[in-house]
Amino acid sequence: GSEMCIRDRLNVDPESFEPMPNVKSSVINLILKPAKNIPKTPEKVISTIKIGFDSPRKKIRNSFFTD
Repeated sequence: GSEMCIRDRLNVDPESFEPMPNVKSSVINLILKPAKNIPKTPEKVISTIKIGFDSPRKKIRNSFFTD
């Protein structure tokens, strides 16, 4: 499983950006799970971040949860 949960999503209108994008944006709050689940090495931290941003056009939640 992932080492964090996503909470408190705030949607941002495309009109808030210049130039205006053709996508919807959200601000999210990532909540770390208990310390025992935090990655222990810098390599694992980097790996977790890369998973979250691997598919920028995909919902970030779907990057961490698989079927």
